[in-house]
Amino acid sequence: MRITIARLSFAAALCGLATHADATDLRGMVGVAVTNGLARTPVGRQGISVTLAPAKPGAPARATTNAAGLYFFLGVAPGRYRLLVAGRQYPIAVTPASAQDIAPILLR
Repeated sequence: MRITIARLSFAAALCGLATHADATDLRGMVGVAVTNGLARTPVGRQGISVTLAPAKPGAPARATTNAAGLYFFLGVAPGRYRLLVAGRQYPIAVTPASAQDIAPILLR
């Protein structure tokens, strides 16, 4: 177990993920829009790969959506990133905060 934690910490450092007070946890959802009458409701998709790539040189972090279509990146350093989902890029800015929600990404 200690080896896994050490490897995760090392990977976090390579990805520009922070371990200090400015670190932010990111969370978001990937899904599809389902029309129910007049309302469009996002429904999460499981197993979608999500990559968080820093704008400056550095290794990306990767996550996979869970059964509800949610993904999480913990301890992200403030800065500019690109979120890569299903071949599309979404620029995001991470600010110092305890948590930051990313707008849902709806696939076609």
